[in-house]
Amino acid sequence: MHQQGDCCQSTAGSTERNSFFTGKLLTADDFTDEQSYFRGKLRRHNRLVHGAGVVCGLEVQPAGGADSPWHIAVSPGYALGPYGDEILVCEPVCIDLASYCPPSPRPGRLAGRRRARRVVFVTIEYAEVPCNPAPIPAGAAGSDAGEPTRIRESFVIRCSADCPDSPSSIDTLCERLRRNRFPEGAPCPGDPRLLLARVTLPAAPDTTLRPRDVDNGVRPSLFSLTMIQEQLIQCCCGRARDRKTGRRRRPR
Repeated sequence: MHQQGDCCQSTAGSTERNSFFTGKLLTADDFTDEQSYFRGKLRRHNRLVHGAGVVCGLEVQPAGGADSPWHIAVSPGYALGPYGDEILVCEPVCIDLASYCPPSPRPGRLAGRRRARRVVFVTIEYAEVPCNPAPIPAGAAGSDAGEPTRIRESFVIRCSADCPDSPSSIDTLCERLRRNRFPEGAPCPGDPRLLLARVTLPAAPDTTLRPRDVDNGVRPSLFSLTMIQEQLIQCCCGRARDRKTGRRRRPR
């Protein structure tokens, strides 16, 4: 997994890329630098131009039963992390919140008072998993288990009592144009986690989570260019044209 400083510029103030010529000796460092250059550009573009948030899917829903009352399911989806990394979830992921947040022991009944319900936050972050190890050539330094030949781009879903750092308030476009000033540069985020949902845990450990206990509305959202274009057409042109029939349809 990359570190926080990877989203910042180099100490020289500019980026460098490989320059190839006939007869140049290429080493593993050259190929690694080549990947790092283009991956860094993509992350920087995503972070500064698009921001961080959920593009589609990744909805958190209760998925428990009598034997697993605190289970939740995260649906497949796509998001951009705070550092600009793509986060892709291809299959539903089930998580037992009890393994992250063990139910507190039942306190004695207090007259006129209810047991407090805890609030936890479900987050996702980008992660890398080395895989497909290969033997190391004789005389080369490395692990006895071999060196990975692939790096799988994956993710980690967590549950904790602290909420990830939320982005600072952003001025509207009209306010920025009115002042004729744009921000000098977005600071590098300090938290790699992206918030997915806020879950209010039941007071009793054997009580099943309900849909109203899971709030997906707290997540940051990113809208695709297609969605923004459709919205502009509906708002500015009054009616959008149906792609299948060619007829105009009323905006929702």
